[in-house]
Amino acid sequence: MRVRLFAWFRERAGREEVEVEGGRMSVEELVEKVAEALPQLAEELRSGRCMVAVNHRIATPGTQVGEEDEVALFPPVAGG
Repeated sequence: MRVRLFAWFRERAGREEVEVEGGRMSVEELVEKVAEALPQLAEELRSGRCMVAVNHRIATPGTQVGEEDEVALFPPVAGG
């Protein structure tokens, strides 16, 4: 499954996306797989503060994702 990275996640990872192996899984499981694949992002990903979008909608940890879904990870943002 292809997971797109945005903002400083992209910069710190040094790439725009990461490939995750596996079939259908929860967003929580997916984020853990990305954390394992990209240790430089692991602390922030595991903190629960990042945002995950599935098919252009913000997802919860329990949201199920599969190969056909478009997944994106965003670091936490602050407004002013």
